[in-house]
Amino acid sequence: MKPVRLTARNKEVVSFIQSFLDEYDRVPAMADIANHFGWSSDNAAHEHIAKLIVLGVLEKVGCWYRFKREVSHA
Repeated sequence: MKPVRLTARNKEVVSFIQSFLDEYDRVPAMADIANHFGWSSDNAAHEHIAKLIVLGVLEKVGCWYRFKREVSHA
């Protein structure tokens, strides 16, 4: 499988999701992501999650998401 190339912001979002998951044993809600990055809208978080789904890093499961595969930080 070809490695996924992420932007700096993609990497920051993935890192935050992984840290949150490690600490709370669940993925963060859109509001958690937006609050962490100081975004005024949950929609910004949703757009980042949607992009990570398209890239194959995350996958949609019902109304939640989860990591799909190992991410290359190259």
